[in-house]
Amino acid sequence: MRFRPLVLHFLLLVADLCMMAASLLGAFYLKKTIPIGQFQGKVPPSEPYIIGFFVAAGLVVLFFHIFDMYKLHKERSPLVEAVLVFVLVSAANIILMGVTFLYRGFSFSRLMFSYFWTLEFLLLGGARFLFRALWSGGRTRGGLNGRSSDENKTEKGDISPQNGRKRTYLLFKRAIDVLFSLGGLFLLSPLFALTGVLIRIGSKGSALYCHRRVGRGGKLFYMLKFRSMVSNADKILLENPSLAKEYKSKFKLQNDPRITSLGRFLRKTSLDELPQLINVVVGDMSIVGPRPVTPEELEKHSRWSDRLLEMRPGITGMWQVSGRNALSYSERVKYNVYYARYCSIGLDLKIMFRTLTAVLRFSQTS
Repeated sequence: MRFRPLVLHFLLLVADLCMMAASLLGAFYLKKTIPIGQFQGKVPPSEPYIIGFFVAAGLVVLFFHIFDMYKLHKERSPLVEAVLVFVLVSAANIILMGVTFLYRGFSFSRLMFSYFWTLEFLLLGGARFLFRALWSGGRTRGGLNGRSSDENKTEKGDISPQNGRKRTYLLFKRAIDVLFSLGGLFLLSPLFALTGVLIRIGSKGSALYCHRRVGRGGKLFYMLKFRSMVSNADKILLENPSLAKEYKSKFKLQNDPRITSLGRFLRKTSLDELPQLINVVVGDMSIVGPRPVTPEELEKHSRWSDRLLEMRPGITGMWQVSGRNALSYSERVKYNVYYARYCSIGLDLKIMFRTLTAVLRFSQTS
């Protein structure tokens, strides 16, 4: 029914505003009852915080709208939405803190900010999780798109590491991934939110692009990227036989006419891959790993596909720091296989260093 999305949008908006108001009241209550800081047990003047609340609420609603948080997406799991709430709420509050630092007319307690941010994330995330479960009527249980875990695997099945040393390496790697990705998402949350705003201003369509890839153990997942193409990019590819032929052979276009002007900048700086930190947090990807491949591409890896599926695909990896777009597809496959065979903490650190060096080199030449 056509009115159903509008009803959902309205209910989510009302729920968000109520949860943010409850967060402010909760922050005042905690400030009064928990004796921490210089003004123990004292309630601060409410006027600056009420003004700050309206600014923060406006930013959160804007960012939620930009990232289509008022719609139900089959590509986004509840955990992905929870991380998005964390990022966008963090962005709104960091921007608010920056404004209050520059404008000395208001004086805010850092403790109040901490209470408000924490409650805002917990209440908004919890309410959205509950609302999504009630609205869908339990139809989204299971794996990708509500399907069972068996349906979300390729024909290769569930591949597991074969030795204890590799398992220890993967556990350590996972811990580093979670710490780095959560920290990165928090610190870069204003850039994350503002990039989404610029994408929506520049062209029609969602700020995020989701594409199905093969993960560890053959599990299918949706990889997130900032949209760098026009919204009808897939249609343009189907309508142009020469482009479709090039893409089918290389799984990439050398001079892609579908890329927007902002998209070119995002790709050159690798900012289009920033949302993949969310994939890292939820366990679909790693900071360093083989290039994420589509189910169709997996066949190109031939007998090495089992070894490849032992690893989580990475945001950066061997092929990204060894030529990237200048490499042929067979060379990309070779680098993927090499990493899967010889991965180690030392190799991961080397790839991260070379990735950082490449990004800094681009920023100096731009």
